Amino acid sequence: MRDSQNYVNASMIIQISPTDTSISYKCDWQFAQMENNPETANGAAEHYAVFFMAMDKLVFGYTKFNITDSNLFRTAEHGKALQVKNKF
Repeated sequence: MRDSQNYVNASMIIQISPTDTSISYKCDWQFAQMENNPETANGAAEHYAVFFMAMDKLVFGYTKFNITDSNLFRTAEHGKALQVKNKF
């Protein structure tokens, strides 16, 4: 996270296997470049956003998140989500 900010905005992902180790760097804004199907709240962009919500919970203890991108967590039945409550 950046100085003076109260949320996680990047994460280093380390994957280890018996034959290799890979390292990648993910930023919170990258969800906008991922697949997002407006008919379901279970796409790649939503999974990416939930990953950063989980990081915010681990670091800051947050359990409730305001959704500022109207394309995330929206379904044809329920329209756009305004908040997500973390249950993990």
